[in-house]
Amino acid sequence: MIAFDNNGDLVQSLTRPRVYLDHWAVVKFARSSPLQQRFLAGLNNSGGTWMFSVENLNEFMTVTDQAQLEGVERLLTRALPSLALVDFRQNVTGTAFHPEGPRYSRTWMFEEVARRIRAQGGRHGLHGFVLDNSRSPLRQEMLDIRANIARRVMEMVSSGDSRKLAKKFRPLADIRPEETFMKELMRCVVIDQKSKFIANDASDLLHAATASLECDFVLLDKAWADRVDRVRKRFRDSGRTEYIARPFAEPSLDQFFVEIGKPLPQHDPNRASPLYGS
Repeated sequence: MIAFDNNGDLVQSLTRPRVYLDHWAVVKFARSSPLQQRFLAGLNNSGGTWMFSVENLNEFMTVTDQAQLEGVERLLTRALPSLALVDFRQNVTGTAFHPEGPRYSRTWMFEEVARRIRAQGGRHGLHGFVLDNSRSPLRQEMLDIRANIARRVMEMVSSGDSRKLAKKFRPLADIRPEETFMKELMRCVVIDQKSKFIANDASDLLHAATASLECDFVLLDKAWADRVDRVRKRFRDSGRTEYIARPFAEPSLDQFFVEIGKPLPQHDPNRASPLYGS
């Protein structure tokens, strides 16, 4: 949640439920007023937070439709104050921290939006935030990264040795949760010999892998929602206690809107894990 504190400073906090949208969902909600209204009403009812990530923003580097970009900016603005601008990659080293800690509360995206809001005299507005990023010179680099990830994954999928190793892998407690979760997602892909992993799947993988250990609910592509659900079950069956977000996909939008509208306790004992702190 983004709001002014008693000192007049703009601050960010991550109130539950924490909700994440894949790229397709951001675009769909931005285009559809009824869906947008149901999403924002749910956050308002529960006091929850839409976690808009660096991965979300980077997706729009490859979008050239200005009307779409402006629509997303309007959606982000309407979501305020029930919005947080986060960089899940801050935890790639496995360092334990709590989501409300200082590393999460002041990401570069938040600082940029805070600058824009201050420049508008305190008005909540994100005009130009997404559009300016879409003009980044890193656009081609982003496309290359997706293509390279897809190529490497398809090499694994086509490897008999990789499939054998994937089938034997178990989410043991001595492996860091974020590392285990990523390996489990990849296991789902590798053991499915019908998988056709393309550049868009590389983006979906990044969304699922980064958000699912940080949020309460994630709205993903159906194939990735199914994979996250399978990983959740394997974690539970192996005795691991880390919290993994409940995944939803487009066919279950109605239930998604119901769940994000329910208030959750701000301290969840299930989050007492190496990733979340205690």
